[in-house]
Amino acid sequence: MFNNTTLTQQLEISAFIITQFSLTTLTLVSNIVLVAIVAFSKNLHDLSYNFIINVSISDIISSVVTYVYALTAIPIVSMSRPVGVVELIIQPQIATTFPYGNIFNVVYFSITLLFVYLILGIIMLRNYKRIAISLSSQISNNTAISLGREASINRARNVIRVFIIATLAQILMTLPYILSVLIYSILNRNQFQFLADNPQLSVIILLSLVINIASYLVNPFIFLVFDKNIRIAAHDLYLRFHDHCSHKKS
Repeated sequence: MFNNTTLTQQLEISAFIITQFSLTTLTLVSNIVLVAIVAFSKNLHDLSYNFIINVSISDIISSVVTYVYALTAIPIVSMSRPVGVVELIIQPQIATTFPYGNIFNVVYFSITLLFVYLILGIIMLRNYKRIAISLSSQISNNTAISLGREASINRARNVIRVFIIATLAQILMTLPYILSVLIYSILNRNQFQFLADNPQLSVIILLSLVINIASYLVNPFIFLVFDKNIRIAAHDLYLRFHDHCSHKKS
């Protein structure tokens, strides 16, 4: 028979998993929408917007990986073992351990932390450099900039400003969760064990997970809300789709 503590743990773990799936689904859908808007737009073919497509596709892949991780509870991460999610919901008081040992997980999450920020930083700097060089060449090649080229340059500048904000936001939002799982590994613990032993920290633990997953929502949210070119492109794409459906019915 379940006592109140067991029931509370079940509810917390269920909330943990439901939140993960909900945010991952929202991330997947929003990034697909952003990619579709930029890819099918007639006006957003600048290098900067191609960069957006690359990053959004990366976020989509991350969402798919999160789905696989949540469904299978891959042992190399902190869910502890296959179908660990199901076991923890049915019997949350079970002792879960890392099957590959403490050292493996410390190394794994240390490498993850290094690569996430090192590779992300290199990609961002490389693409910002390409965009800056492209803008400089467009300006230097023709001092009398045409209206079309000036609009293209302004779009690229706007994207750079927004993307710098998005990059900083994503780094700051993912860092707490990655550091926390690294600390779990060093202590040879996992999220659910830590949650069971420290119920008073459940809100903070859940919040760190939410912020980590929500970080992949940063790009589509910022661009769909604050980039007027993408908003215009989204409206145009909607009108084209609506007209296509109307003609098809008639």
